[in-house]
Amino acid sequence: MAPYTIDLHDEHGEVRERRNALFAHDDDAIDHAGRGGHPNEIKVWQGERLVAHFPPLAGTLAGS
Repeated sequence: MAPYTIDLHDEHGEVRERRNALFAHDDDAIDHAGRGGHPNEIKVWQGERLVAHFPPLAGTLAGS
């Protein structure tokens, strides 16, 4: 198991919530991050390594 950080961003691109968790593999962390239906940007990190970046869902950007 390795520590991962999942950053949930607000509609302006700022980190709204940071979650720390342990996962066996990158794929497990990515699957977990994608399950929540968060409408804005999500980034998954393992230390300083960016594992995954989910762009905002269509129509959720400010001004769109």
